[in-house]
Amino acid sequence: MNGPGQVQWSSYFWSVWSDLATNTGQVALTIVFLPHQAWVSLDAIVRSLWRHFVSRRQMLEWVTAAQAAGYAGRYRSDELDTWAVVEARGDTLRARTRWDTWRPLTPMAPDVFVVGGARLRFERDRKGVVTGFSVSQARTRNVGFSRQTTPR
Repeated sequence: MNGPGQVQWSSYFWSVWSDLATNTGQVALTIVFLPHQAWVSLDAIVRSLWRHFVSRRQMLEWVTAAQAAGYAGRYRSDELDTWAVVEARGDTLRARTRWDTWRPLTPMAPDVFVVGGARLRFERDRKGVVTGFSVSQARTRNVGFSRQTTPR
């Protein structure tokens, strides 16, 4: 006896059963992750309302072209005996170290960026000029890079 499309019933049954198991698992995972998604969305809503109506701080978590130009430059780490270059292209930033390729910097907060699993925190002097940055990642914390004014 053959099922839909002239396929044997047993083959058809196991195919439908497999699809049912897969879809049931997807529905179960969606239900499990739904509270987390709701929490993240509620957190974003509350933060934006707080910032808009109460604190009036950190309204923008992106970088303007003028701000991006302030980060651009060559930086050196005596601790690692290496250098890094930060380049501004419009309102986006990218960075590379001596032996690495260019990677985009993703803004996370004022003067804080993420690049390939590492966190860069730019440091400023009293006049607000960028003087360097520190890098933190899984096994290193606050490795300092100072801005170079003249090439070495």
